[in-house]
Amino acid sequence: GQGSRNWEAVKTLMFHSPATFRSLLDRLAEAVGAHLQAQIDAGAAAVQLFDTWAGVLSPEDYRRWALPAARKALSMVDGLTIYFTRDSAPFLDWLHEVGAEAIGLDWRVDIGEARARLHGGLALQGNLDPLALHAPKEEIQRRVRRIISSAGRHGHVFNLGHGCIPSTPIDGVQAAVDAVKEWTWSD
Repeated sequence: GQGSRNWEAVKTLMFHSPATFRSLLDRLAEAVGAHLQAQIDAGAAAVQLFDTWAGVLSPEDYRRWALPAARKALSMVDGLTIYFTRDSAPFLDWLHEVGAEAIGLDWRVDIGEARARLHGGLALQGNLDPLALHAPKEEIQRRVRRIISSAGRHGHVFNLGHGCIPSTPIDGVQAAVDAVKEWTWSD
């Protein structure tokens, strides 16, 4: 009936009943995959899988549990897919294995390092710290320019590294949007 910061009940099930847990993950992956495909069928240009628990897992548990479930869900989608999980830095070398065309990155990952470590031509989405929108305009603009420059010329969708919070100032959002619109690559 409520959220958990450390996912105690989920991890307890994972550790004590691995067969039941795998069955549950398989069912969830099938339901999520079908839902994502329904969005594509309804006209969505792209869909994003928000893997809300993967970032609280150890690398071993991510590879054993979250990665196969995400891969299964995304394999059911005939359309453009984006995969996102917070705290993905320990998993950068494996994120290409989920089968998405793009990887969303939170603000804790250096986007240039992610570009270098991810395999193939995956597009990247992200990754300004949402609380940076509380900074002065010049600082927001500096951070936006650094992210775009680090991400490279191709295959990048600028975005926050996670959603806005209720106190996000509109002026901060406008400063970020303006900085993105003003960006040009110098040859």
